Amino acid sequence: MKSSPQDSFVSSLEKDLKSQKPFDSQFVQAKVNERIVSFEKDLKEKSKSLLLKMHEWKEGIGVMDCEIDEIIGMINRIKTESGEKLIGPILQAGSTPSPTISKEVVFNDAKFEMPQYPNDINFFVLESVGHHINDVTGNAKGLPPLITAIPPGQTAPKFWSSPNDFVFPEFSYALNADEKCFETSFSNFFKFDPIPIHVKVSRKP
Repeated sequence: MKSSPQDSFVSSLEKDLKSQKPFDSQFVQAKVNERIVSFEKDLKEKSKSLLLKMHEWKEGIGVMDCEIDEIIGMINRIKTESGEKLIGPILQAGSTPSPTISKEVVFNDAKFEMPQYPNDINFFVLESVGHHINDVTGNAKGLPPLITAIPPGQTAPKFWSSPNDFVFPEFSYALNADEKCFETSFSNFFKFDPIPIHVKVSRKP
């Protein structure tokens, strides 16, 4: 195993002391100062690397927390809607709910051509719709109206009509994906940037 310059210096110093050679205090002090500077530089670099890694972990945990909250919200909403559909007819008509399936069509999956890139459920589709509490309390200017009037003769928007309303590129793919992969029926109507903030922040400049 090859010895480092520091080990060679220590060995040389021990050898000189044993042989009772004249002690060169200035030379030794210069070498010690050199080792201190080198150690300090190495310590700073490693500390910086560790802090950057911890920051990356913190951002990743923040994203996971948001995703978990959104999933919990979706589950609670599904439970509520299922309960309303089940108990609604009993409360209104005093009879048992009809076993027939509702004929209401939310969307026709035959119209969709699902993207071929790796994807997950899109939990960010409504992230930029409406006003956030930070916008309101911060007195943000230029906020879009909460209610949009559709002029006479203009076709009403068809929400939930795009595959991207339901699926979202996997994170590793999203970092380099084209804007078209993020466009939804909501971003096209309300004219906001479809790329979520956490993807923009994670993209390398």
